[in-house]
This record gives sequence, structure tokens and C-alpha cells, in this order.
Amino acid sequence: MRIIAVANQKGGCGKTTSVINLGASLAHYNRSVLIIDMDPQGHSAIGLGVKTEDIKKTIYDNLNYDGPHPTIPLEDTIIPISERISLAPSNINLSALEQRLSGVDKREERLSNAIFDMKREYDYVLIDCPPSVGLLTFNALRACREVIIPIDSSYFGLHGLGKLLETIILISERLKHNVRIKALSTLVDKRTKVSLDVLREIRKIFKENTFHSEIGLNTKLKEAVGCGLPVLEYDPNSVGAHDYLNLAQEIISEEKNIEVQQLMQAIKSLNDKNREQEVFSPRYVDGGVLFSVKATTAKSVRIAGDFNNWTPEPACDFGRDENGVWSKVIHLNPGLYQYKLIIDDKWTTDPNNPIKVQSPFGGSNSVLVVR
Repeated sequence: MRIIAVANQKGGCGKTTSVINLGASLAHYNRSVLIIDMDPQGHSAIGLGVKTEDIKKTIYDNLNYDGPHPTIPLEDTIIPISERISLAPSNINLSALEQRLSGVDKREERLSNAIFDMKREYDYVLIDCPPSVGLLTFNALRACREVIIPIDSSYFGLHGLGKLLETIILISERLKHNVRIKALSTLVDKRTKVSLDVLREIRKIFKENTFHSEIGLNTKLKEAVGCGLPVLEYDPNSVGAHDYLNLAQEIISEEKNIEVQQLMQAIKSLNDKNREQEVFSPRYVDGGVLFSVKATTAKSVRIAGDFNNWTPEPACDFGRDENGVWSKVIHLNPGLYQYKLIIDDKWTTDPNNPIKVQSPFGGSNSVLVVR
């Protein structure tokens, strides 16, 4: 699953237009797409023809909760738009989230956690960011692995990009969360000197991290939004439709390389975590890997994974000490493993292992690399 945030603190550069039409173009090529609207203006719903009365819950309901765990899963908010496109909408309530969560620990991880807890896995999750660099954008950048920055072809197009890039670098360094940045030229009119100058400047700044595809200035894109349709449905023969199909093809062509890069990032994150060992993280000991979890009220703890065909056999029972810490040493050959803990017959990911992947059967599995 590729999670892509579309972000730029400048308004009017084509963020929502790109999210809607890129999503429709990816769906055209048989990819399942979830659009998450993190902009309190709620324009993604308008552009996809969703009526206000059809919106029962919004992304605000998913992210606004007390305690460590969400009370409303993302699935309860998602509205199916077509066979391959779904939407998690927003409204003006989302603008209160930053104040609501002021001072709350790990508030920037709420969107990431909501996506990870989804039972369904999409090929693509596209996040429409607000025209600001605050908690909402921070959540989007924390949740994604890729950022598309739409830059309109005007002299103001490049203004303010520094703040967004600083935020991305801050997340990468502080949270050890690397994201891939790529610039997308929008509202391009090559008949004008302004557009040509800005295009050259974009490629000078972002170099190879610039999409070859460009989104031209096209009235059909504006008309399609007014009709609540992606331009591919409104006028499939328009220049705008072809531009976004080209962009989708370019993104799809990267899929294999991106999968490898994200796996390597996951392995690096795990190795970094191993160097900063927490008390109960999986760690190497004589005889194998020691798994530990503190569960003072639990009656039993077992482990199951692809190393034992997901069978929670008695040989994988954990032992409990007087402090309520359960542990087990498992001999594992070098390789990459997925696993879960079974605490009192409830299957759960390892709370002491931050590396997780989507399970083909829904939810997530913990991941461990043994060298």
C-alpha cells in the first residue's frame, strides 16, 4: 500500500484537483484508492459529488478521542465513491483538532495509526492536505512515505516551499521517518514566459525528484469540479484527463522500486530501534530472539508467525515472572519474519515492536529482521 500526501502550504496550486483526478486515473488502471481529506474545507467531497447530508462521520471523528486508542475506526467514516475509489471526508470541525489535541502525547501519529488499523488494504492512499503547515499536515506527513508537492506555474508558486521542506526534514530527523518528495508542475501554460521560467526553476530545485508529467491549464478541470466528477468521467478526451492519466502511469511505473525502498526503510528503522533497545523490545540473546511483553492480568501469552505456520502451539507459550512480564526465546534463522502475540486468545501485534505491515487477512502483523 502506497501512502502519498499531496501537500503545499500555498492555496490554489491544485492539491485537491490533483488528489481527485490522480485517484480516478489510478482507479482507471485497476488500482484501489482511498482518498483522505485532511483539509477542513472539505473540497474532496464536493469534487467527488458527495452531498453534505450523506456524510455521517468525518476524519475528525477518527482522530478526536480521549485515551490511547481511537473509538471510531476509519472504516466507519469511509464513503464508497465507485468500485475502486473511496473517500474519508472532512468538514469544518477538523479545524478544531489542533486546539483539541494541544499538549496530547503522540498527537501527530493519529492518522498513521488510523490507517494502520484499517482491515482493508488499498493499493493507494492519497491524503489531501490543508494549505498550511500545522498539526493536520504534520499528521499527513507522518502517515505517508511519499509527498507530492503541486507547484503552480506562477512566480508565487515557489514562495513558501521552504517551510514545508523544513517540516519534512524535521519529521525525518526527529521521528526517523523518511519520506520521498516529488514536485508536480500544475496550471502549466507553455505559451507564457512565466510558466517556462517556473518550470525551469522547479527542475533546478528538485532535479530528478520532479515528475516528467505536467498538468496543463485546462478549463475542463474546473468544469468537472463544478459537476462533482473527476475530469476522466466529465470529459475523458480532454487535455486534463490525459495529463492525469500520464501522471498515474508514471506513478504506477515506480511501484516495484518503491516497494523495495520501503522495505529497506523498514529494515533500517528496525535496526535503529535495536540500537536503542527498550526493555521489552525483541532482542538477540543466547539461543535465539527474546520476545517479551508486560501483561500483568493476562492468563496466557503465545506467539505465532510465518516461522511456525501461524500455529500457536504449546512450544511457543511464554513464561511469566513475578512482575507480570511474559517472555519466550525463539530460535530463528536469518531472514524477515511476520508474527503476532496471542494474549488470552486475542491476536495482537507486538506493542514493543514499532515495525508493522498490513496483513492480507486484515489488520497488521509485526515484522522482525533476523541477521
